[in-house]
Amino acid sequence: MENKQLLIMEASAGSGKTYALSLRYIYLLIKGAKIGEILTLTFTNKAAHEMKERIQNYLTILGTKNPTLEQEKKRKELLESLYYTYGLEQEVALSCASKLLQDFLSQNSKITTIDSFLKTIVQKFCWYVGVPYSFDIKPIQTEWVYEEFLKALSSKQKEQFLKMCLKMRKSPTHILDRLERFLSNHLDCLDRQNWEIVDIDDLERKALVLAKEIQNMVLSHQESSDQAKKAVQFENIKDIMNSTWVEKGNGYQYFKKLHLPQEIFEELKEVLIQYARAEDAIFLNFLKQFYVLYQGIKNRYIKLYNHLHFQDITHKGYELLCQEGVDYNFFYFRLDDKISHILLDEFQDTNVMQYKLLMPLIKEIVSGIGRIGERSFFVVGDRKQSIYRFRGGFGRLMDDIKSLELEVQTLETNYRSQKQIVDFVNTIFAPLYTNEQNQSTYFDQKVQDNKSQGYVYICDVLNLKTQKSKMMISDNNQALEVLQKAEQNSLESENKESSVQHQEVFARVKEIIATLLSYGVAFEDIAVLAFRNEDVALLGDFLKEHYPQKQIITEDSLLLVEKKEAQMIIHSILCAKYHNDSEHQKEYQFSRAILAKLLGKRFDDDVIYPQYNEDIALSVAEAMKLYKLGSLLSQKILQIACESNDYESFYQTLNATSCNDISEEQEGLKIMTIHKSKGLQFKHLIVLDQLRGPQNREDFFCNYDKALNGTLYVSNSFRKKFDPPYIEACEQQDKLKIEERKNLLYVAFTRAEETLWIVPMVKERKKSEFEIVGIVADDSVICQKEWGTLRDYQHIQKQERHQMQELLITQKDYGRQEGFLRFEQEPYTPNNLFAIKRGEAFHKALEMYLGYNARKNEIALWLNNHYGFYLSDEQIQGIIKTLDTIQEKLYMRFAYSELKSEIAFMQDNKLYRIDCLLFLRDAHQELKEIVVLDYKSGKLKENHSAQISHYVEYVQSQYSHLRVSGYLVYLNQFELIQII
Repeated sequence: MENKQLLIMEASAGSGKTYALSLRYIYLLIKGAKIGEILTLTFTNKAAHEMKERIQNYLTILGTKNPTLEQEKKRKELLESLYYTYGLEQEVALSCASKLLQDFLSQNSKITTIDSFLKTIVQKFCWYVGVPYSFDIKPIQTEWVYEEFLKALSSKQKEQFLKMCLKMRKSPTHILDRLERFLSNHLDCLDRQNWEIVDIDDLERKALVLAKEIQNMVLSHQESSDQAKKAVQFENIKDIMNSTWVEKGNGYQYFKKLHLPQEIFEELKEVLIQYARAEDAIFLNFLKQFYVLYQGIKNRYIKLYNHLHFQDITHKGYELLCQEGVDYNFFYFRLDDKISHILLDEFQDTNVMQYKLLMPLIKEIVSGIGRIGERSFFVVGDRKQSIYRFRGGFGRLMDDIKSLELEVQTLETNYRSQKQIVDFVNTIFAPLYTNEQNQSTYFDQKVQDNKSQGYVYICDVLNLKTQKSKMMISDNNQALEVLQKAEQNSLESENKESSVQHQEVFARVKEIIATLLSYGVAFEDIAVLAFRNEDVALLGDFLKEHYPQKQIITEDSLLLVEKKEAQMIIHSILCAKYHNDSEHQKEYQFSRAILAKLLGKRFDDDVIYPQYNEDIALSVAEAMKLYKLGSLLSQKILQIACESNDYESFYQTLNATSCNDISEEQEGLKIMTIHKSKGLQFKHLIVLDQLRGPQNREDFFCNYDKALNGTLYVSNSFRKKFDPPYIEACEQQDKLKIEERKNLLYVAFTRAEETLWIVPMVKERKKSEFEIVGIVADDSVICQKEWGTLRDYQHIQKQERHQMQELLITQKDYGRQEGFLRFEQEPYTPNNLFAIKRGEAFHKALEMYLGYNARKNEIALWLNNHYGFYLSDEQIQGIIKTLDTIQEKLYMRFAYSELKSEIAFMQDNKLYRIDCLLFLRDAHQELKEIVVLDYKSGKLKENHSAQISHYVEYVQSQYSHLRVSGYLVYLNQFELIQII
């Protein structure tokens, strides 16, 4: 490339990161890069999809011959950006845009997630890692793997494993799950690290001898006090390690007048340090041994069932390129002719293993060596938004990548937030980000000229007190049972504590919502961010009680099986199944008690549940009907039930399905975790303080040196006090934790567009999370509390809001039309396949044209790309020609002011989809009539009338005060036929 071949772009929140990536991609195309040679890696499928849409949209704007005024404005912006960023003349860009759009739509672009890219690598070299080429990506049956693993353990290994469970105070399945999640991010460390095993028994004897010697000195000393004698009482080495006098030595308050020799204390301390190191080495070697055994069982599962989880893809990729050592020349022989440009998104979220997997390819591209002379590398990221440390995200890699001598640019303008919010964020965070030389690494963001308002308010600090009980294990023989019961009860007890003690916090949130509503803010324009999934659920339940007629969406990263609706359905089915089964009365009593709690009753109250049915879908449908469950989550559960062959596969799928993105398209007040909010933005945002205190301590952690060589450590309170290398490692971890805590708040605050509300609180012996960024100290706000003026949104609300709240529908795309019941279920036969495809193309064309205002040339390209195999050019052009005719008929027949396309609804626990709704309003913009349209590509049939009548009947039930009519739209006749 002529310039900026190697570029890293530091993009603060709201600064147009996706725009910059899309612009870079288009620049590469214009300069001659082939679509198949540009590798663009993102972290989510959603981000990849958005990138493709942006690029297609921008190429359309640049290439269209008759642009609208809005397109002309956007074209000017794109051309200016291409010129000022890359020196690209507009004539060059415009001359090839139309051709590039056709190429982009007809070719397979390499815009994908890192996981998907690694999958292609594993497939190419699958035999090197013992994986069949035809493997699928599916959730694994963890129960099978766990059961086989435990079966494979010898008696001695089982004893060791139980000791590990007791040490970590967790059940076996929890341990396995936790180990896999941790080590999946740090397999490189486990692979390279060996721990020296010494005679730990000898160290223990030495420590006991030295401690006994100190004990005798104290007990025999004439001036020893009772407190001094009591202090040196111990039964084992753990008692000694927990003693305060070990740290203080002869300076211990009760030893000062005894003048004991300090040398013996130092000698004891050194032996105890060696003992603690040896203990950790034994545990880590044991961990490595068990993990290798566990992975062997998992490999057997992969070969048996021929599918991997995405987590396994990273493992296999690392095994291939870093452990098996596939010759890089052979590796690039297979990949080099397909990749000449790399674009990396959200680089701060990359973990070290992914970095190590990608780095050889990146270095090859950057070096410029190889068959393709013109190559480029482009990275976008922001270390301030590195918040995924729990899954291995390592923000420091943003600095490490600069060692490749990339040109660094910054995106300085915030296109998301209003001025007062940007000023607040700049003021709070500018002093907090510095390098090792204490120089600021934060650059103030600028604001667009049209974003001169905004509002920030920091509430007074709420002072709450908490009480916490500790679980004691007294009988090791019953330890596993205690641990398992503790796991079952922990979430319930925490929720109970929060529901009692945090009502004041939730009430304050309700006050803020009431204030926003009184200023004319739309309910669906409000969002609340919390730190934990449990807090999201609790606040959601609280607000649903106070706003029963409003749509409140709780989005979190919990598995679907953990959600309240799923738990109600599961335990109702188990109650029905085991009610009269004498062998499973314990299971029945447990499920009945849980179901009572979920229904808001006491544990011993009577509950009702549907009759048991062997058909899982019917059982789920009956439970939803009985408990009046109609949320999108419940609909998803029903969809899974319809696709499951039995209860086991149903539960397995629930247990492997995350709630992420299930309700993303619904309108309503949203509540989610800060982690879930990454990449999103909200007009009016409320940020809650940490309600439950800090997360549980880590059982083990990993430190990386400058060369990214990792060292695993076990959390050890003794070593944290006395072992210098361990103390240094802990200090590094503490810095990373503090950095991530700041980053979390930076991400949270920068999601706000127009207003930002902060709700701080303190609890007994727990500080506010906002203290770390200097907003509060103790129980007082110590910075400016109010920024800007809260304006009246009433007039905006009148213009923007519509009367769709009553209708329980959503335009969510479930991805498969089969998920919805249609009245015409045409069976597949060779004779009607092309007719079916023509009907699908007709539906899609109308959806794009009427619902999304797509241009006809765009629709034609899309149809050719997706249906060109089945339909001729004449058939596709015939569909395109009908679009104007149908739209003209709609305009002539109806003076509609709003159109909604592809609308789903649920009735009698079944899902349906309406092709189109028209909303007819009068001169005062009051809704007067709703028209239901259903598209048909074939001939008039009797059941068509029944179908449209059913849709009209449902819509009428939601809008009883309005007139609702129904029409069929036929492709062949080019006409509208009124049915009702």
